[in-house]
Amino acid sequence: MIETVSEEENSLKNWENESPSKFSRHKDALVIFLHGSGDTGEGLKSWLADDQIWNGQFEAKLLEQGVRVVFPTAIPKHYSLWGSTGNVWFDRSELTPQAPEDVDGIEDSLNQIEAVIREALTCGISPNKIILGGFSMGGGMALQCMRHLHMDWAGIFALSSFLQETSGVWMGESYDGEVSWPPVLMMHGTSDDLVPLSWGLDTAERLKKIRVPVIWEEYKSISHELSSDEISRLCSWILERLDIIDPASDSVPNETKNMKIQPDDDTSGGHILRSKTAQPEKPEASFDEKGIHFAVTKQGNQAIAIFDVPEGSEELLCAAQLLARGSFFQLEKAEEGGKVKVSFYSPAPDVTARAIADRISQRLEDPNPPGAENCVLS
Repeated sequence: MIETVSEEENSLKNWENESPSKFSRHKDALVIFLHGSGDTGEGLKSWLADDQIWNGQFEAKLLEQGVRVVFPTAIPKHYSLWGSTGNVWFDRSELTPQAPEDVDGIEDSLNQIEAVIREALTCGISPNKIILGGFSMGGGMALQCMRHLHMDWAGIFALSSFLQETSGVWMGESYDGEVSWPPVLMMHGTSDDLVPLSWGLDTAERLKKIRVPVIWEEYKSISHELSSDEISRLCSWILERLDIIDPASDSVPNETKNMKIQPDDDTSGGHILRSKTAQPEKPEASFDEKGIHFAVTKQGNQAIAIFDVPEGSEELLCAAQLLARGSFFQLEKAEEGGKVKVSFYSPAPDVTARAIADRISQRLEDPNPPGAENCVLS
């Protein structure tokens, strides 16, 4: 049974209304990008459009080459880690690799994503011109689709993602000579404190054991978030997989040309990607988001954001962690009244701080949202 997909965010029906010049080359190519838990397709689209994430070029760069990007939103489901309902692709009883998979939830989301793919096929898009991937839980869901939706994918990508140790992706059946796997790109920040690097690496190694051609890339000092280096590299990889650019051509983004790719310690073909240059230091900058004024400074690799809040609200805001951009943040009282602060690691601290300010605004409006005390995004 195929679930009905949100018309507003998931439909491809407006594709033919786009300017023909935009699709003069490889007009049948499509990227399906899945969000992390608690986010939406529109939220992920906005995040990628922020000028702090590769100058917001991701979707525009692909569109210039005739590659359309769609951002489905997960059908709301109960999420045990929150104790409430949210936009998640499947349930989790706990955030560890040892927890069992939510088979029913995964099946529901497979149906939803299959509906998006079927609509793409009716628009004339060839299966081998479709790339599927996602961030965090969305990347895990993309790996599930790779196994359970039998298609000739152009590629699969997973950013800051992992699968359970007993995942149905690799458990149960023999894969010898049975499955033709698509190329998989996995990218992970070395400073990810929500989905540790080791969880993602273990997933990559298990995939290699069933002969999935995985490229594994690590990004130094990146936490559980998207970075400019990752997104520029992802754009380049997508265009390579769709045969739109040659990996050695001048069309490869400059940021990717400045990266160094090295083989890892094993012989299974994985790679580690490391930046040659450190992120530049930034002076203090001031912003406003949802009526919350804040300033951001950098001390080495660490960013410190200070938010102006109503006096007397500091204890409320510091009582429970806030969730923003797939990570959790613990606010602290600042020395001056009417201010709270938080420190974090991020290649785009202004973007992260803006997302935290949005959550502060929500907390002030609703001090006790369902599951706030134990909510974790992944």
